[in-house]
Amino acid sequence: MLESILLSAIFIFAAGITFVGYLLFVGRKTAYQQRLETLERDDGPFRTDDDSLVLGTLTEALAGQSPLTEGKRKVVEQELREAGFYRSTALMEYSAIRAAFILVPVFFAGFAAMFFEGTAMMNIAIAGAAFAVLGYSLPRVYLSYLAQQRRRAIERGLPMAVDLLSLGLTGGQNIYNSMSRVAKEMVVSNPVLAEELRMVREQTEIGNLELAMMQFANRTNIPEVRTLALVLSQSERLGTDIAQTLMEFATNFRTTMRQRAESQANRANFWMLFPTIFCLWIPTLAILFAPVYHEFYKHGTESKDALQKSFNAFSNMTDPNFPLNPAGKK
Repeated sequence: MLESILLSAIFIFAAGITFVGYLLFVGRKTAYQQRLETLERDDGPFRTDDDSLVLGTLTEALAGQSPLTEGKRKVVEQELREAGFYRSTALMEYSAIRAAFILVPVFFAGFAAMFFEGTAMMNIAIAGAAFAVLGYSLPRVYLSYLAQQRRRAIERGLPMAVDLLSLGLTGGQNIYNSMSRVAKEMVVSNPVLAEELRMVREQTEIGNLELAMMQFANRTNIPEVRTLALVLSQSERLGTDIAQTLMEFATNFRTTMRQRAESQANRANFWMLFPTIFCLWIPTLAILFAPVYHEFYKHGTESKDALQKSFNAFSNMTDPNFPLNPAGKK
């Protein structure tokens, strides 16, 4: 038994060393290849190097262990953009992290299962499979959570940003200088929206405002941002007063946010039924019916004791050895 465990441990250790060496070999790149990829990559302010990858040189090799279909790749890339991960290596890092979360529980469960037998080994295998499933699903859940939080932050700060843009335009600045000023002023109150406005300002310098705003809408996937992009593009194309258009947009957006909050408040009445049932009705029923149940139980116990005493007395009377008097005379 001990010899087999030792041989199994040596095999697992050798297999692990071989697998890590394979990943290092696959993830290794020559300096020439890295230079070519750096020249071909055009990420602007979001350019990153391979040294900054989340798992280092193992990132690309681990990402290859969990390939994605073309449709799934587009969906995940959109969620990464909505969550604020704009680097060109974001999808590869996401795939590598998911693969690591899947392989590590399986490896440890397989290693630990060698030291047990029977039911314990089966339980360890089931636990490893369960953790592997969690490792597959949790990164996607966390990514959706980050995207939702970022979307809410942009929605909360968008009316104030539009008002500040209107004030800047009314004060004589153009839309580009106003956007730069608003981005600087909102760094503390809403850094997410400030970063997005800074990106829009930099993309506007390279291209035009319409293209930058449409890319902003595509990154965030927020209907109000897409509406703002259309409003700004139409105002710039037609030559209308952008300040007045932005003020009307901010007013309408605040009305929409208020209506949305009222709708959520109305739905809260339905969701409050569940804590009402479990936190109020059950104690109320216990208070009302507990005394009745206690009385029934008490009377039932007394009746049972009385019947038991009667049965014992009857059994003693029918016993021929039972004395009729204390003196033992029959």
